[in-house]
Amino acid sequence: MRFLFLLMGFIFSLSSISATEEPIRIGTTLWPGYEPIHLAKSLGKLEPHNIRTIDYPSTSEVLRAFKNHTLEVAALTLDEVVSLVENDTPVKIILICDISNGGDVILAKPSIKNVTQLKGKRVAVESSAVGAYLLSRALQLNDVQLKDIQVVNMDVNSNMAALKQDKADAFVTYDPIKTRLLNEGLTPIFSSNQIPGEVVDVLVVHESFYLQHAEKIHALVDAWFVALNEIQKNPLKSYRFIANRMKISVDEVAKTYEGLILPNARENFDLLTGEHPKLRETMERLVNLMQHLQLISQKPSLSNLITDEFIPQQ
Repeated sequence: MRFLFLLMGFIFSLSSISATEEPIRIGTTLWPGYEPIHLAKSLGKLEPHNIRTIDYPSTSEVLRAFKNHTLEVAALTLDEVVSLVENDTPVKIILICDISNGGDVILAKPSIKNVTQLKGKRVAVESSAVGAYLLSRALQLNDVQLKDIQVVNMDVNSNMAALKQDKADAFVTYDPIKTRLLNEGLTPIFSSNQIPGEVVDVLVVHESFYLQHAEKIHALVDAWFVALNEIQKNPLKSYRFIANRMKISVDEVAKTYEGLILPNARENFDLLTGEHPKLRETMERLVNLMQHLQLISQKPSLSNLITDEFIPQQ
């Protein structure tokens, strides 16, 4: 009987520790490339590990929350990761979520036919996120100077209201807002498929978290690939879930994924592994471009930034 009571006490103490364990918080914006993590949650793959998802209205706010350690994990674009490293925020890239291949766009009023015609026009862009990078590259490739346009700093979620109030002539945007603006008659004049491999979304963790919680990271990455597998095997069901979150139709969800590459485990491993990972090469080119475009003041060190240890071996 004494042994039984001791055993019950031990089990109770373990459950108490589990109940009071701090949750792992992962921050995302509403973007189709990040939806597998929310699908994983709906499949019950996160709750057993006390992993919680937090939606933010803009990528800038995700970045801010991560910098302030309000988040342990964040879904960010590569250029945002470069900015973190430049500002001495130690991080680890643990997973490639997606590669934008037309998913990020500049949409303009029908009278504007190309990027050159943005001269003198008002362009809405989220200044501290991937939008600024996309706009800078679009201008660079079309020999337009930043001073030639009127930049309107604006969160993507404000795009629809700004269009109705005639506050901008063009918008640097992404889904689901992209689809809504297209439905209002705006037309694409530039997209990420014109700069292949440059707009990449990744999951990052604080280096301190990486050093202490490998098992949690494994659980998160495993859940991600379970969700990718679900999208592949049951696309209609998965798209319905995503459509409900993004407030667009199932057909529009399917179309938006045409502009994204979602690397599977094998492809993730190929991009993240080795002494000189392919993603590292992409980041080095990105750093050079960002410095040229004056988006960063100095080249940060990219050593020990990428790990493949959480990707399932194929």
